[in-house]
Amino acid sequence: MANGTIAFDTLQTSGQITGTAKSLDTDFVVSGGAKTWFVYDQSNDTIDNSFSITSITDTSAGVFTSTFANNFSAKPCPVGMCSYFSFCNTRNSGGDAITTSDTDFNIANSSGNQTDRDEISVAFHGDIA
Repeated sequence: MANGTIAFDTLQTSGQITGTAKSLDTDFVVSGGAKTWFVYDQSNDTIDNSFSITSITDTSAGVFTSTFANNFSAKPCPVGMCSYFSFCNTRNSGGDAITTSDTDFNIANSSGNQTDRDEISVAFHGDIA
């Protein structure tokens, strides 16, 4: 079976959707989609699921670094959540907390104490280099 290429500029619905948003420029799909993401269990130091992540390094309680398989052309925008109402934030450890190749994280409980969590989900948006 030969592989080929399909090239198009716009996706359009066949009429199943009501309203005005019946077509979408493919540049929006490529630019707007998450370029990498992960679901991480820091309590057991396991990556439950991921896309375009090379590794996650558990540094200490509540602190870890995710490394991207492909560098971004500029700092990406992380969007994420943690289980059990923790505070999740990027962490500055003597440099940029977010770089084009990796991101440091700091997870803390409601008292501000660093703690491991078993369900951390993060997606990164931006342009790949």
